[in-house]
Amino acid sequence: MKKSILTIALTVLTLVMTAQTKKITGSWMMTKVETKSDGVQEPYFVTDFNADGTMVVMGMPVGTWKYDKQKNAIVASSKMDKDFNGESKIEKLSKKEMIVLKDGNRFYYSKVNMDDVAANNSQSNLTGLWRAESDEYGNVFLRFKEPDTLVIVLTGDGSVETSKSSWMYNPKDKIVVVMGFSHLLRGKVDIKELTDDKLVLDKGGSLINASKVDENAVKINELTFVYDDFPEEYGDDDQLPWRDFEYMIDYLKDVKKIVYHHGSLLADVNAFEYSTYYSEIKVDEEKPSVIFTNFVVENGTPAQYSEKYKGGLSGMYNYFFPLDELAPYRIAGKETVTVPAGTFKCTVIEGLDGDTKIKLWMIDDKPGIYAKKVRQGDNFGTMSYTVDELESIE
Repeated sequence: MKKSILTIALTVLTLVMTAQTKKITGSWMMTKVETKSDGVQEPYFVTDFNADGTMVVMGMPVGTWKYDKQKNAIVASSKMDKDFNGESKIEKLSKKEMIVLKDGNRFYYSKVNMDDVAANNSQSNLTGLWRAESDEYGNVFLRFKEPDTLVIVLTGDGSVETSKSSWMYNPKDKIVVVMGFSHLLRGKVDIKELTDDKLVLDKGGSLINASKVDENAVKINELTFVYDDFPEEYGDDDQLPWRDFEYMIDYLKDVKKIVYHHGSLLADVNAFEYSTYYSEIKVDEEKPSVIFTNFVVENGTPAQYSEKYKGGLSGMYNYFFPLDELAPYRIAGKETVTVPAGTFKCTVIEGLDGDTKIKLWMIDDKPGIYAKKVRQGDNFGTMSYTVDELESIE
């Protein structure tokens, strides 16, 4: 009889533990934290308590978990971060809500059904690439991906900051919940306006006015040549159009300034960030010599970043001036190209600068002026790609 009672008690205990474990298992969004030192915070992180005992926070494995029936607590163990270690006493647990107490701090969770998230996000009309401007962060790119990935790219002061978050659209309240580490968007964000081409977000009274980016307009003509494609005796100087320095001097003496439109690929969002740079040209017919003083325009203010000189013995046999010589290089042919400054007949050059692939359009009758320049490299496994197009000749 005693054995039967013990068996029943163990069975009941196992069923209770199993039921509680099943309730805990799943994805939970941390909506609020009441701390002893910092007051109330709203972190909006998602923690996955997986059925196999692993614990994942914001897509990153952090340790393991198990349910302790005696203490009615979640016991976590982590080698990655000691703050995850220890017991979180369960104060409330239902199908939709969980409140736990750990180290004097109270954590509030809301259960997340990822199938519902994917369905709501799919119907939100947010999916795609949006571009906005911010006084604080410069240019802002938001790429909403299905089922729930949001890539945020901030560009300003010559820097690029990329962060990845998760997002959940709430069709009832017309909000999007952003979970991640971006300074720009985090937590509940009100959607003030959403059409096929316009998005207005309100984060704590700060508005973000964004426009949809036509991704079909983003054209990347990837450079596929490699070092082995070039002959051992590379280059053909006799065929380059700017070999005659006197001809260059005679043409450039009447040119004061050339302006370029610079596009730099933001690979994480597959969009271009645009800026302007220009070269002031000074020619000395007596020496003879020519100087290109180069400026980049940031926030409307020009800043000099380099100067190129050709004259005497300095760079006399660099027929790519004002750029550096390429090694190796080859002439890919002749092409008539149209850029903002007009249509020009060009000699097309392909070459390498170290590991960077370069393609140039040298204007045949305007020595020293390129109609277009493309550079393609590798930045820690991510393609770097820039396009410069001639905007004007003054």
